[in-house]
Amino acid sequence: MAFFCAGEALSNTFNKWKVQAKQHLWESIGITLEKSGSDSCKRWGYVRDYYIRRRGKPGSGSSGFAAKKRSG
Repeated sequence: MAFFCAGEALSNTFNKWKVQAKQHLWESIGITLEKSGSDSCKRWGYVRDYYIRRRGKPGSGSSGFAAKKRSG
């Protein structure tokens, strides 16, 4: 039982380190872009979400170059 508690504490320490490391990286990116770290992180989230939404939408298939080439 004591081992589980020690592992849990180690996991919490590692998670805190990951969060701090990510915050530090975003602050560095923000300095480069002359923005705050949180603004840079938010903007990246918007860009990533937009790309994922656009990538996930297939075209209708009837208005593409291949459809025009076949019909005429």
